[in-house]
Amino acid sequence: MNLRVLFVEDSADDVELMLRRLREAGFAPVWDRVDSEAALRTALAAERWELALVDFNLPGFGGLQALAVLAELAPGTPVITVSGAISEETAVATITAGAVDYVLKDNLTRLAPAARRAVEGAELWRAHRRAAEAARLALFAVDHASLSIVTVTADGTIIYANDFACDDFGARREDLVGAKIWAYDVGVSAAAWSAQWEAFKESRVMEFEIDRVRSDGRRSVLDVTANYLDGADCLISYGRDITGRRLAEEQAHESEALYRRIVEMASEGIWAMDGEFRTTFVNAQMSRMLGYEPGEMVGRLDSDFVFEEDMPLLEAQGRAREKGLPGVYECRFRSKDGGEVWMHVSSVAELGPEGELLGAFAMCTDVTERKRTEEALRESEERFEEFADHFPGYLFMQDEERRYVYVNRLDEKDGDVPRGEWFGKTPSQVWEGEDALREEIKVQRALDGEVLDVVEPWMPPGVHEYLHSIYFPIPRAGKRPLVGGIAIDVTEQYEAEEEVRRQAEQLRRTVEGAVLAMSHVVETRDPYTAGHERRVSELATAIAAEMGLEGEALSALRLGGLIHDVGKVAVPAEILAKPGLLSEVELNLIKQHPETGFEILAAIDFGLPVAEMVLQHHERLDGSGYPKGLSGAEILPEARILAVADVVEAMSSHRPYRAALGMEAALAEVRAHAGVKYDAAVVAACVRLFEEQGFAFTP
Repeated sequence: MNLRVLFVEDSADDVELMLRRLREAGFAPVWDRVDSEAALRTALAAERWELALVDFNLPGFGGLQALAVLAELAPGTPVITVSGAISEETAVATITAGAVDYVLKDNLTRLAPAARRAVEGAELWRAHRRAAEAARLALFAVDHASLSIVTVTADGTIIYANDFACDDFGARREDLVGAKIWAYDVGVSAAAWSAQWEAFKESRVMEFEIDRVRSDGRRSVLDVTANYLDGADCLISYGRDITGRRLAEEQAHESEALYRRIVEMASEGIWAMDGEFRTTFVNAQMSRMLGYEPGEMVGRLDSDFVFEEDMPLLEAQGRAREKGLPGVYECRFRSKDGGEVWMHVSSVAELGPEGELLGAFAMCTDVTERKRTEEALRESEERFEEFADHFPGYLFMQDEERRYVYVNRLDEKDGDVPRGEWFGKTPSQVWEGEDALREEIKVQRALDGEVLDVVEPWMPPGVHEYLHSIYFPIPRAGKRPLVGGIAIDVTEQYEAEEEVRRQAEQLRRTVEGAVLAMSHVVETRDPYTAGHERRVSELATAIAAEMGLEGEALSALRLGGLIHDVGKVAVPAEILAKPGLLSEVELNLIKQHPETGFEILAAIDFGLPVAEMVLQHHERLDGSGYPKGLSGAEILPEARILAVADVVEAMSSHRPYRAALGMEAALAEVRAHAGVKYDAAVVAACVRLFEEQGFAFTP
């Protein structure tokens, strides 16, 4: 058995005797010998030792002192005291100081068995710690899972419910546990429970849905899997929240029915085709415009309804659909009686997973009369109209009286007003309310020579969207300029940005909640200093604000103050509450709390160095602080503020080992060491708060 042994021993001969005993017992020691505190610290820093054999009587370096160093630097390493002579009182003292056994040098036959027990005991302790941590993490994961998890016994008693289940039932865990399931689940009755239980035992696994109204009035739909645990004779259920999906499905069904009614009653023609451009559906308006019954058009190619000379346009649009491109165009269609019907067509394509055309969908508006009256003008405007109809937004022009003289996509509406009705009208004549007033103000600014680039909400009746708009003057010789405008719907982008901001705020609240929870954990372990972290945070924030700190940096400092002592969760409670002076070992344990706090917080992304503030809040400008002995500019400005706030609050408050010293003494302390231990500017700001501004801690 390989064994890494560290001898704290001044006698090389005694070490050789102990090595011989260990080798005879089957150990293969890898060892080192030290005989002073400095050498012991060096050896512990350089290697990880599985066993330490400590001579109790060393010249100038006692066994208890060695045990203290081992407890500080290698707390998991088992230690056996080896001495030529030791009293029962001394033996008890070594065990109390951390030794697991003691062996007399004149009876080294006990050494090997004692070493084996010590090593095996240490490994067992470490395994127990690992198992306990794994169990704690597992329970934490179950408690905070995004599933509703409930365990029920054969008689219907709830023996466990996680946070999600408690929220879903609208009850506290202490009320749920021990209650009958039918007291909270309306889908379960006491009378039917026995039959349900037998069914669970028979099937072992059952899946079902629960659709109910929670105590707060909200609907809850859970997809539940229930498992019968044979050995434990209990039932554990896992419920996944599918409320959102169910509501979406129901809304989709309602929308489908609504859309069908809209299609049937639409004033525009609706035309659907498959991947070969064969008609699969037309609504009543579409067939009516061409003089057909709806069933007469189904199954026929779109080319059956156009004139031969218009086939190139239809084929070009077909090629665009095959590429997945949308199309907005006007085309001449042939009616059933051979007549000419001009239509404005807006067509989109549906592509398959491999990019193949599955079909096309078109909205058609009869523009025959308008086409006949605008034919002469259209020849000169064709190129511009083609661009405007494909532009994914608004294009418009207004004259010097702010009246619309051009608008694209005339068939579309904004609120209840088709764009075709805008011509010759000002915004206030088209719409009512603040939208129209803001529009006229922007147009007037453009008429005065200004170019505007704005993103604003656009909310005429029935519409709620955000537009990115540009207004610019169009100079004209001898006349006042026109106003040109471009507007694109950026609602999705704007709402996405708002969602990102909302999630960031939610994350900030979550982090702050975690900080408050950690602060509460420290307070519950050390009730004598309850409120200390809150008051330090309060004072540190006030000092920082007095010094001009603001925004996220100020928020981060406030969080750092709330959890600056979180590392004390690793310090035994009896040390934290000890009324007398602390021993060196106890003081060293407490001095580890900044590093422990840093290790706890390092994995949390606060956006600013909150964990580093916690690590450095006991550092001092002259290097006399801990845990790193930092000095001067090595210490964060926020940590310097926390250091002063921590000292002032601690001295002015009661502690288990002394009464409160008072605010006058606290301020005198930081004044006396301003510029040496404490940042002089921070001390000055702190003094101003108390002496000039009447600062006082919140009760």
